[in-house]
Amino acid sequence: DISSIFTLDNRRQYKRQINQNNHHNRIKLIRKSYKRKKINMFNWIIVCCLLIVQLAHANDLGFSLFDKRALSSQNPFGYPIGCSPQSTNVIPGLTMELYSYPIVSGTPPNCYDASYVDPEYPRTGYLKRKMIGKSTGVTGSLNYKFSVEKACMVKYGNLPAGYNYNEPLTVSNFTMLLYGYFKPQTSGIHTFFVNADDLLYINFGAGNAFDCCKREDSKFKLGEYVAYDIWHVDSSKNKVSLNLEKDVYYPIRMFFNNIGKDSSLDLSFSVNGAVEHITDFSGYLYSVPDQPDACPAPIG
Repeated sequence: DISSIFTLDNRRQYKRQINQNNHHNRIKLIRKSYKRKKINMFNWIIVCCLLIVQLAHANDLGFSLFDKRALSSQNPFGYPIGCSPQSTNVIPGLTMELYSYPIVSGTPPNCYDASYVDPEYPRTGYLKRKMIGKSTGVTGSLNYKFSVEKACMVKYGNLPAGYNYNEPLTVSNFTMLLYGYFKPQTSGIHTFFVNADDLLYINFGAGNAFDCCKREDSKFKLGEYVAYDIWHVDSSKNKVSLNLEKDVYYPIRMFFNNIGKDSSLDLSFSVNGAVEHITDFSGYLYSVPDQPDACPAPIG
């Protein structure tokens, strides 16, 4: 009948209306969701920018902290701390101590003692070995090169005259410690160049090598090595530039070790970017006996 048709038709219109309303509502929800995503993305962009800025400031702070740390006694890179001992106590030249380093029987590499790889060996471990010699007044040219024909071979020889030591020693295998003070003749940048076979570690400045006029009390309180060279190690830091003041005495400690076969040492420095390298340390190296009171320099 007609009433049922109208009713059916009304139902169809009602459903179409509902579908249209649902469609419009979905569109509104999608638009709102898109707006929220845009806002969230914008917020993320802002957060990322803030993080980048913070990281940049943190990086600047890191450099700032390093610069401050570089001025400390434990990290003398750039500006080491110097000393001012009484002139009457100053003696020309460094002090040298020589220690045995064994070559054991066997074939390479089994004949080489591995003690030198211990980080504590150049600091205190070497003291377990026998001291085989000592000298003072070490200055002049300290460079040398000894060739040893065969691996695991013990070879004797003499150090150059600058070491002020006339006794023969096993140049194929030995440990050497040098310590004293370096006194610049000119103020400015001193760049030190180091090459060694097998290895050389250098500490420089008060609080890094030892304290002013207090070596015996502080000789084991070593800081980071300012320069070092290890045979066949690419990460060696065999050049360092330091800002030094004329006539100030800077503590210096050099530890050398050769475990076997060839042995060499090549030390030099330049001043204020000069092309010429100075290899004669005469007039630069001194020793100072320990005193009751420390003797820090007024600068550094």
